[in-house]
Amino acid sequence: MTIRARSQQLAGSIWSRTKTSVGHVSTGSVNTVKLFWNWKGNIWTQSQAIARDAGRWSKHVAKTVWDWIIKIWTKSKGIATAVWRWIQRLVETITFSLSASFLAAVAFAMGHHFFYQSLVNTVPPSADTGISGFLQNASGQSYNIAIGTLFATITAALLGASIKTAHEQLSWKAAKAKPTDLETLDHLFLREIWPLSLWYRYFGPEMLALLLRFLPFLPIIAPAQLNIQFVLVKNSTMMALPTVAFDNGNFAEQTAYGRDDDSAGLYQYGGSLSPVRKAVTQSLVAGSVVDIPAPFPNSTYSTEFYGPALRCNEISKGSSLWTNQSITVQNASVGGSQEYYYISWPGVSLYPWNITTGATSFDPPNGLQGSPVSLTVIGNANATEYYGTENMTLIQCQVWNASYAANFSYENGVQNVSSTISSYVHTMDAILSVSAIALDYSYIRNWSYLAVMDVFQDYVTGSISFPFSDNLGGSPTITTSMIMTSLVSSDELLPLSTPIKGLGSYRSGISMKDTLETMFHNATISLASQTLLLQSVLILYYNPVSEINSTLIGHQ
Repeated sequence: MTIRARSQQLAGSIWSRTKTSVGHVSTGSVNTVKLFWNWKGNIWTQSQAIARDAGRWSKHVAKTVWDWIIKIWTKSKGIATAVWRWIQRLVETITFSLSASFLAAVAFAMGHHFFYQSLVNTVPPSADTGISGFLQNASGQSYNIAIGTLFATITAALLGASIKTAHEQLSWKAAKAKPTDLETLDHLFLREIWPLSLWYRYFGPEMLALLLRFLPFLPIIAPAQLNIQFVLVKNSTMMALPTVAFDNGNFAEQTAYGRDDDSAGLYQYGGSLSPVRKAVTQSLVAGSVVDIPAPFPNSTYSTEFYGPALRCNEISKGSSLWTNQSITVQNASVGGSQEYYYISWPGVSLYPWNITTGATSFDPPNGLQGSPVSLTVIGNANATEYYGTENMTLIQCQVWNASYAANFSYENGVQNVSSTISSYVHTMDAILSVSAIALDYSYIRNWSYLAVMDVFQDYVTGSISFPFSDNLGGSPTITTSMIMTSLVSSDELLPLSTPIKGLGSYRSGISMKDTLETMFHNATISLASQTLLLQSVLILYYNPVSEINSTLIGHQ
């Protein structure tokens, strides 16, 4: 067999087999489609049947629920009607009327009590409290009293209603039990307490009638009244304290020299400014701390700060320093024909005198003196003879930077200050000029301290003397403002009140040393009375925040 014939035979065989396979596939596909269509029809038929069953079941459930609702509504309506008829019958009974009025009276009495109890230990309402539209001139406290009176009045009215009902029922019962004449029954039912025969026959109703007579007094007797009692109500508030700012440059006058440019020049101390002079002068003349504005009329607060302080030392009698100064005073007295009772000058110089031809006069140095800044005070008012210095008191003081602790309290605006010095840090030198290019501003605080001392020594320095020619009985020579301060009342200077008229004879019982320190102490605290010397409240770093306890007048 040739190759061609073999190929034709093979191709015919393949074609025959392919036709057979295609025929089998076609027949199977047709059968599959028929089966799927029949299955789909069955599902649709079953779904319709289920939907019909579900609809019938839903209607049945809805009808059952509706029947239940109708039955519940019918029964509820019947119960509500029965309850309402029972309530109507109950309200119409005397027992209900009596019980309701009594219980309502008790409720209003309790409300009255709790309302007044809520006012205990509270601050009274402000006087300008009002209700918009009417009662504009009534105070808030008037509203409280009006509410309390309303509670008490309603309570009295309800109690009156219950007592009247009880009296009527008890009277009928008593009249049936003990019949009497018509006139007596009239007295009984009119709730009269006279004649006395009523009390023998009808004691119960007469007690109720007597109680009814006292009901009008219920709103005006305790505890129905709002009893006002003044008490102290304490509160605490955190706020910035009035703090003296020794670094703000408002204490001392500053003068610039040689400041043509930024490469040279000096700043020089030029004396104290007016706020310092005002505060220190007021304190020295008053002999106390100047009034500082109170944060609240009744309040207390404490503060700590650094400030200038005067620390004095009394030189021992008989010491070399005391002896040398005593001789100097004697010589000056003889040379000037003056008996010196009081002498004070800046610094600690031993010889503040000016000797001219045939005379010696007191000639103290000017301005702040010493390093540290110092002050010398001599009291010789206890001299027993001409030129005598045997009882002389010699005091030397220095200015220090000190730590203060002060407590301020105000009662109805009246100030009371108690303060102490916790520690003395260091002395203050009289550095009166600084370089303008050093960029060191610590001198401002130093000059603030010196400004306080500057004003203080203006009042303390000077002298008081009497000429010998007048036998100490003439007019004194006074070159000091010390007599305007409390220093004149110290123990060592009290004899000045005899030759100097108008000083009085008040004895403070305090030594010159302690008086000088106290005067300076009070002057430092008084700086807080001047607004320009206070730290701005906007600068919180320098402004300590503390608790201020305020006490207000309240009622109880």
